[in-house]
Amino acid sequence: MSQIKINRARRLSKVGPYTETYEAVLRAIGPVVIARVTSQELADLCDRVWDSWERTKRIEHREVVNSGAVWDDENGVLRNVGSAP
Repeated sequence: MSQIKINRARRLSKVGPYTETYEAVLRAIGPVVIARVTSQELADLCDRVWDSWERTKRIEHREVVNSGAVWDDENGVLRNVGSAP
């Protein structure tokens, strides 16, 4: 993988400033795809993956709340806070 391409894509991407997230997105995309795209295409792909993750998190939060539970991240458990409607 070209580090130059990855660094250029980081500068072009809206997720680029978030180092750990950007690196997670790159791992999700994988080296084969990264090798085949331009830095602009990689930046666009990173942003689309990140946007997808953001939408998924919002859906998950809504579903959890609608089920009458919240996630206790500190203890790693789902806590019931009421009954589902």
